[in-house]
Amino acid sequence: MQQAPDVQSAVAIFAGLNLLDIASTRAAIGAGLAEGNQIPAMLLASGGEAAMYLFKVAITLLVIAAAIRLTPYYRRLRFGLHIANVVLALIVMLNLLQLFVL
Repeated sequence: MQQAPDVQSAVAIFAGLNLLDIASTRAAIGAGLAEGNQIPAMLLASGGEAAMYLFKVAITLLVIAAAIRLTPYYRRLRFGLHIANVVLALIVMLNLLQLFVL
């Protein structure tokens, strides 16, 4: 089944926002700031930056795969993907705000 254009766009935006999250998190950690999400913070403390970034990439790929596979059958997932994009955009903005203002 072919994906609707809004799902394709939402998946692309989701991937881009996650790349921005990883880049801004890396910059913030390099500047001495802490990871705000508890699970990646625990991975950072126990396994280092590589473990944390691997987790973030794995979760991103899992969500993308689920969105591509399941959104044709579950309309609510489309809405959830759009909500996730809004939340991710806010997280990236917060990362940048902390990095450049604080």
